[in-house]
Amino acid sequence: MESLYTSGKARAIGLGNFSTKKLQDLLKYAKVPPAVNQVECHPVWHQPGLHDLCKSTGVHLSAFFPFWISRVLD
Repeated sequence: MESLYTSGKARAIGLGNFSTKKLQDLLKYAKVPPAVNQVECHPVWHQPGLHDLCKSTGVHLSAFFPFWISRVLD
């Protein structure tokens, strides 16, 4: 992915469902930091540690809310 970014074939690198630990490990070795990490986030699962890590490292956190969970919360 980094070679695609460097060559100009990709405008950004994005991640999906990277936990705090996985993101920390990636940031140790990445030459190009990811622009975004999309994770599940809803009233039952806030992930505050991941929010803090993303904010401190400049990685945009994009959250999705699965529609099936709304039936569980009712």
